[in-house]
Amino acid sequence: MGETQFLRAGNAYYGAGGRKAVKAFFANYANFSGRSTRREYWWAIGTLLLSGLVLIGGLLLIVFGSLSNLLRGDSGNLHGIRIVALILLPLVGLVGLPVCLCPWLALTVRRARDAGVHWGVIAGLLVTLGLASWTWAWAAGALLAGVSSGAWLALVVIACLPSRPLPEQPPLAGWPIWLLTFLQVGLGALGLIIFVVVLLKRATFLVLPAYLLWMIGAQVVSRQRVAANRQRLAQLWALADQLGYGPEDLKRIAGQYGRLDWAATRPENLQFVPSTAVQLAVIAELQKAVAAGKIAA
Repeated sequence: MGETQFLRAGNAYYGAGGRKAVKAFFANYANFSGRSTRREYWWAIGTLLLSGLVLIGGLLLIVFGSLSNLLRGDSGNLHGIRIVALILLPLVGLVGLPVCLCPWLALTVRRARDAGVHWGVIAGLLVTLGLASWTWAWAAGALLAGVSSGAWLALVVIACLPSRPLPEQPPLAGWPIWLLTFLQVGLGALGLIIFVVVLLKRATFLVLPAYLLWMIGAQVVSRQRVAANRQRLAQLWALADQLGYGPEDLKRIAGQYGRLDWAATRPENLQFVPSTAVQLAVIAELQKAVAAGKIAA
C-alpha cells in the first residue's frame, strides 16, 4: 500500500496485521479521524484478548493451585506466590482497562468509518452499552443484560463488515484547542464521579488507585496528543517560513480549512489543530518544495 493510500485512510498502519496491528492499536490511541481494516481490528483485539486470558488464567491457576480446585472454587490455604498472584489479579484489571480503553474506542470508531457506518451509531451503541452495564452492575436484571449483550453484538457485527473504498482526500477532522482542553477536564470530572460513587459503595480499597490511574491516564493522553501536534506544526511552520509561505498558501496546499484556521496553528499561539493526516500531507508537500529549491530570497 502506497503512502497516498495511508494518507487517504488517515492511518499509517492501515491494513496492518500481526504484531504491527498491536503496535497500531497503541500508536493510534487518539486517532478518531482515520480508518482501520477488519484485519487490523481483529489482529489487535484478538491478540490482546488472548494475552489477557492467558495472563488472568495463569494467575487464577496459581491462586487455586490446580485446575480442579479452580473449577470447584476451592483455593485452600493461601501462602507465598499464591498470595502474590491474588494481589496481582485486581491490578491487571486496574492497569489494563484504563490503558486499553482509549485505544479501543479509537479503533472501534476507525473500523466503523472504514465499514461505512456513521460515528453517531457507534456513539449511541457505546453510550447504551455504558449505561446498561453500569446500571446492571448495581441492579442486575434480564432486560439490562439483554440490552448490554445486544450492544456488544452490534459492535461485533460492525467490526466484521467489509471496507468501503477510500476517499480521494484525507479525512477532514480539525481539533480546536478548547475542545482538547474540554476533553481533558471532562475526563478528570468523570474520574471524580467514579471516585465518589465507589466511595459511597464503601469499596474503599479500590477508590484511590482507580482514581489515580484514571487521572494519570487522562493527563498522559492529553499531554502526549498536544505535544505531538505542537512538534508537527513546529516542523510545518519552519518549512513554511523557509519558503516564505503564509496561511493562505497552506490553505491552498492542504485544500482544507480556512486561512484563519491555518493562522491559528502557529505552535507559539496554538488555537487550532488540523488532523494528523492533513499535517503530514502538508509537511510532505513543503518538503518537496524545499527540495525543489523554492526557498524565499
